[in-house]
Order: sequence, then C-alpha cells, then structure tokens
Amino acid sequence: MEKIIIFFIGIVVLIAFVLIGIFVPLETPDSSNSTSGISTLRHSNSLEKGNGMVINIWIEKSGLDNLKAHNIKYLFVDVGDTGKDGKIKTSEEEIDRFIELIKSYEKENNYDFVIFPYSEVNTYDYNINSEIFRDNFINDYADFINKEFDGIYVDIEPVKIGEEERYLGLLDEISKKFPDKIVSVYSGSVSETEPRTNEWEWTLELYKKVSDKVDLIFVPGYDSDIKTKSEYQEFIKREVRDISSRNFNTLFLMGIPTHNPYPETIENALEAYNEEIALHPNSKFIGVGIFSEWTIDDEEWKVFEEMMVDS
Repeated sequence: MEKIIIFFIGIVVLIAFVLIGIFVPLETPDSSNSTSGISTLRHSNSLEKGNGMVINIWIEKSGLDNLKAHNIKYLFVDVGDTGKDGKIKTSEEEIDRFIELIKSYEKENNYDFVIFPYSEVNTYDYNINSEIFRDNFINDYADFINKEFDGIYVDIEPVKIGEEERYLGLLDEISKKFPDKIVSVYSGSVSETEPRTNEWEWTLELYKKVSDKVDLIFVPGYDSDIKTKSEYQEFIKREVRDISSRNFNTLFLMGIPTHNPYPETIENALEAYNEEIALHPNSKFIGVGIFSEWTIDDEEWKVFEEMMVDS
C-alpha cells in the first residue's frame, strides 16, 4: 500500500510540473535584448528629440543664453583633464560653480538642460584596463551624478583593435553603477570594412554591442581628413544611412563641426544630414550634436538657425 501511495504522489507531482510548463513558460534570456542583466532599452524611450552641444564647465551665462536661444537641450560638459590614475583634476569648487549656474539659470528662465559630464580619455595616454583607473573613473562620475548631472558621457578613444571586449566590459560596469541615469558615449565613425582596419572607426557590429549597453551615442561627423565637399557629404550621409538601417537599442546624435576647415563645415554637414535623415522617418537619430560652444561663431549660429528648422 505504501508503494502505491508513493507512486500516486509521484504522478501528481509530475502532472503539476507539466501544467506549470504549459501555463508558465520558463523565462529565457533574449540575447538581442539583454546584456549582463542590464535592459538594452534602458532610458532611451524617455529621451526627447532635440539637439546637443559640447561645452565646458567654465561657460558663462551669456553662453547659456545662446544655447537657450537656439533650443539646445543636451549639453556634453567637458569637466577638465583626467589624471593617469583616472581621477578628474578639476577642483570640486569649479564643478559646484557650474552646477549652481545651471540650476539658477534653469529656474530663472524656465528651461531645462540635460547635462552629461565628460573628460576625453585617449587610450594611448591612459591605461583604461587598470583596475585603479577604472575604479577612480567610475567613482568620480558617481560624484558628478550626486551633484545632479543627468548621466555620464563616456569619451574614450580610440577603442583599439582587439580591445573591444574590454571596452564593452567597462560600459557594463558603468551601466550597472548608474542603472537610473542616462549613459551616453562618443563613438568611432562608421567603418566601411568588417572587420575594421582603422581603430578610430566602429563596425556596425560594435555599434550593436554598444547600443545594448547605453542610452545615447554621439556619432562623429568630423575629423575625417576628407578634402572635397561631395566626399564629405557622402561620408555624413553614409553614417546616417548605415545607422538608420539597423534596429539598434539606443538613440543617436549626429556630431557636426564648427572647429575644422573646409569642407568640414556646419553648413555642409547639416545639408547632408537633412537630406539623408528625410529618407529615414523611423531613424533613431534624435538630432545633431555641435562641436563646440567655444568654437562656434555668430555666422555658424545663423546657419544652424536657418538649416535646423525643427531645432
């Protein structure tokens, strides 16, 4: 009798597991939508269409007036140099002054900027794979977020060939550290070859992997060494076209120059961007990012105002 009871209990347990399998399927991770437990969409859906600009923390109120007048929303804030140990050299007092300027300006003018701190890190000058560097780098940006920056802008370049996974690992650490903040990065220009042969370029596959970890990618539309207008404009169009043709898990800003000689001008860049983006109504480009506030002049602001009709 005891054996019969055990047998029937086993049958009941087996049926229960079968029913659970039918009505509550086991969750399996989707490799296209999950990276180390971090949601690939993160906060991208909360980012609005708008244009950005590279500035520095020493900007004055008159500079902010210009940004507001041209409806610039996203500010990529150069906070000064990074030391070899990964720590920001700029004093806390200078950073506090900038935050107070932004907060008071926003309140007085009923205007909201979205601000991201950054410090350019060239991988030939810094060992970003050092544990000390990474810890200091991430901790300093955590301090910036505590000071009410809206997220982080990672400007590490170039990503050397063969070190892509280490770079992606750093982005993983950053994403986990700041799950509720916007993570943005500066990319390489879009590579025409796969695998890439130029470390200043990113393949679309690398773009895809990065897009799974961040909210916003700033794509460089300058420093191309191109000598003619037609070639430069095709370079801009190809970047917009290639990125818009993929279903990446992030949003994009197209970087446009105000600091380089012809043909890399704001007018040539905007003309090409406007023509190409019109062909991709579902593109994840939300606007352009101007480099930079300290190099733009009145004539370039005029060009921007005339050509960015939706700005």
